[in-house]
Amino acid sequence: MNQYNDAKLTFLENATLQTGSSNDLEVLWLQAETLSTTDDLNDLWREHLDQLGFTGNLLNDDQSDWLASLGFTANTLNEQFMEFYSAP
Repeated sequence: MNQYNDAKLTFLENATLQTGSSNDLEVLWLQAETLSTTDDLNDLWREHLDQLGFTGNLLNDDQSDWLASLGFTANTLNEQFMEFYSAP
């Protein structure tokens, strides 16, 4: 899991041009993506996915569908995110 956390942190640092905890940077990244000011990570993910047209009931399913639409088709959601975070 350490490799996953490292890949996620590197992605978020590059995306936000800041340093900090993964959770704080994920909030900043999603706020920029959604133009939202909420600090709730789940609400930000829901808003982000809704704006992209992924409006199902389950956040994990919508995240997986979104990642698959980007070409990340690994077997599990964590593996899909790992592909996303590690993409050039």
